[in-house]
Amino acid sequence: MEWNKAREKNNLQDFSFATSQHLWGVEIPSLGCSNCDIECYYSNIVDAIQQAETETLPHKTFVKYLKPYGTHHVNALHENMASKRQQWISCNRPRGEHVIFQEYKLAKRNFRRELRNAYQNHMQETYDSLEKDFDIDQKRLWSFLNKNKKSKSCLSKLIVNGRQCSTHDDILDGWADHFESIFKQNTESEPVSDKERAITKTVEVAHKYFRGTFYNNTKLNIKVNEVEKVSSA
Repeated sequence: MEWNKAREKNNLQDFSFATSQHLWGVEIPSLGCSNCDIECYYSNIVDAIQQAETETLPHKTFVKYLKPYGTHHVNALHENMASKRQQWISCNRPRGEHVIFQEYKLAKRNFRRELRNAYQNHMQETYDSLEKDFDIDQKRLWSFLNKNKKSKSCLSKLIVNGRQCSTHDDILDGWADHFESIFKQNTESEPVSDKERAITKTVEVAHKYFRGTFYNNTKLNIKVNEVEKVSSA
C-alpha cells in the first residue's frame, strides 16, 4: 500500500467515508451479548475496513527484479558505464593509463558512488516512513524487520586431533584442548652444548670475582690484571 500517494491524493478521507458506509448497517452488540456476538461484530469491522481499503486506497505491485532506489540519474550513469565497458571490450581490454580504460573506470566509479548514495537515501526514507506509519501499518514494519534480520550463525561441528565435537560443551572442550596444546610449555630439558657451559661458567666466575665492584650504581675502577685473572680462570 502506498500511504504517501494516498495522502497526496486525499484518499484517506475517501477511505474513512467508505469504512463508515460499510459499517452503517452493522448492529452494535447489547450489554448482555455473548462472546460469539462480540466475535461476529469484530469480524464485521475488519471486513468493512479491508473492503474500504481495496476500494479507495492505492496499491503497488511488487516487482522483485527492480531496485526501489534506481533513480533516473542512477540509471543514466549505469547506461554510461555499460557503454564505456563495451568500448573497452572492443579495444581488447587495455589496462594502465589507456584513455578508454580510464574512462571506463571513471564511469564505473561514478555509478557506484551514486548507487550507494541512492541506497542510503532510500533506506533513510524507508525508516522515516516506517516510524511515521507505525500506528496504522504495523504489518509493514514487522515485515521489513523480519526480512532484514540477519540470521545467527554458530559453529555446528569442530574436529580436534581427529575427534569430532558436535554439542556445545564438546566444542568448548575442544577449543580448550586446542589452545592448551598450543601454549603448553615443554618441560623436557634440551641438551646444553659445550660452548654454552663455558659461557655460563665464565659469567659465574665474573660475578664471584667482581662482587662488590658496583656499589650504589657507581662503577669502580677495574685493573687490566683483574680481567686477565678472570679470563685465565
